[in-house]
Amino acid sequence: MLKRWEQSERWLAWVIPALVLGFHCLPLWRETASWGGTRDWGYFFFLSEVERKTILEFGQFPLWNPYYFGGAVHLANPQTFFLSATFPFILIFGTPIGIRLTITAAILLAFDGVRRTCRVLGFSPLSSSLAGTGYAVCGAMAQHLGGGHVGWLGFGVFPYVLWSFHRVLQGSKRHLLYGALFLAWILGHFGVYPFPYAVLGFGFYALAWAIVERKTPGTWKSFWTIPPIMGVLAVCVMLVRMVPLLDFVRGHPRTVSDSDLLRFPELWEIYVARHTERQFGSHGWVWPEYGNYFGFVGFSLVVISIVVAFIFKTRRAILPALLALPLFIAFQMGNHQFGPWSALRKLPIIENLRVPSRFTILVGVFACLIVGFGLHTLIEWLKTKPAPMFLTGAVLLTITGTAWCVDASAFNRQQWDQTFGTPVPEWLPRSPDFVQDMGDPNRMYAYPRANRGSLNGFEESPLDVSQVLAIGRPEEFLIEPGAGTVERVKWTPNQVTVKTTLNKPSRVLVNQNYSTDWKVEGGTLVNQQGLLGADVAAGETTVTFTYRPGTFLIGLLGTGLTLALMIFLFRRWKPGPQPV
Repeated sequence: MLKRWEQSERWLAWVIPALVLGFHCLPLWRETASWGGTRDWGYFFFLSEVERKTILEFGQFPLWNPYYFGGAVHLANPQTFFLSATFPFILIFGTPIGIRLTITAAILLAFDGVRRTCRVLGFSPLSSSLAGTGYAVCGAMAQHLGGGHVGWLGFGVFPYVLWSFHRVLQGSKRHLLYGALFLAWILGHFGVYPFPYAVLGFGFYALAWAIVERKTPGTWKSFWTIPPIMGVLAVCVMLVRMVPLLDFVRGHPRTVSDSDLLRFPELWEIYVARHTERQFGSHGWVWPEYGNYFGFVGFSLVVISIVVAFIFKTRRAILPALLALPLFIAFQMGNHQFGPWSALRKLPIIENLRVPSRFTILVGVFACLIVGFGLHTLIEWLKTKPAPMFLTGAVLLTITGTAWCVDASAFNRQQWDQTFGTPVPEWLPRSPDFVQDMGDPNRMYAYPRANRGSLNGFEESPLDVSQVLAIGRPEEFLIEPGAGTVERVKWTPNQVTVKTTLNKPSRVLVNQNYSTDWKVEGGTLVNQQGLLGADVAAGETTVTFTYRPGTFLIGLLGTGLTLALMIFLFRRWKPGPQPV
């Protein structure tokens, strides 16, 4: 009986997730031509179009974005995500299919990351797969990905960090590098929220593990070495992005205010009730910032699994998650006077974040790990009982776990209905040469395709925008029209080349924003009321404006050296023992 069950369990561990996740993702793939259906998705479609065009059409690294507000930093923009491991989807298949693949990847990564973490903790294949499926289809993943928060892929990657941590503890040094790369992936893929959340989640989990295992030799040494090494390596891998980004943030601080808080009765609405309205009580943020539907079955499994953990002596492996769960519920509760969020938000970087209800995603990770433990422990306990009782109990637990996943998916997949639906933006005619247009904040994604810049736009990061940008005039012109002529030779996002023929020294201006990171050959760089310009001598001169931030070169060097070190360590460290 047990042998037959084990064979069936391995089969069910893949069939159930395949069916549920296929059902969950199906609405994303009913058609593949439409574009983002929400304002946030319109913004990220725009960024993707800029990056794809810059790389494929011009062969340049996306350092500068000339397609909105008269030009702005791109690599240094905290919201860009082209350094993500999933960006090749967009590069190869185009933005509409690439974004669909990115969302699907986030769901599959969430499943596999939790599944692997459960397996390394010693849980059975089926209980691990059910826990992973529950996390992949949970409300927070669907609410944020469905509404346009592309960065939520980082929370799909986060469980791999926990998995790598445990593999290092099992003796696999290479997983220090893997864990660092997973953290770097989170940081490169729009790390504004996912990365600090991941650091907090991982840091507390590792601390809780050290407390639980305090009697084990080397425990505290591991706590003080593994997370910092992974974190430092992750940041160093992404120095190519972090150095420009930190330089930009330092010069453009973002002020946020948030006094939102939750009350305990509202947790039932968040996790159990099928809330469908966009508003949530009197809260200032809309419902997608709070919703994390697990359903009554899922909620019951979490409660039962916690009870099981206190009854059975095999709970040691799940104690860190049991300690993390209430902590991040407390974070989720928001700005209560003596809550952890009120204390934490005084720290650098964290002070620029808002919407503490987003911590619900970390609650989801640890809740699913706990459910995996509960299902595994109950099935193991049933194995000590007579065969009929064991089989009946195992089947009922399997059905209950599957019902949880199906119920959560059936409700949460409705979020995909808003994700796409905008027709292909062919309404804007393509300009043969790049020109600035008045633009549309809600349809910026159409402008890179049409070889136009949108002077109006949507952007939460503070930008330096000249007040004398204009449409209808030449994109490169002389401040004194009678001083001669200026002719465009070549235009690319990061470089503009013109030929001037002047009868006296004059100033040539480009209808884009000035930045000290622009360099000029053939003239002297100047700032003309926020416009990019250069003073040029009389006669015929070729003037080349190149956007080349020194922070990018410094960061690129740091990234290269870090990757070289990691390759060296990878080759030196032999593969660790395989988990049981």
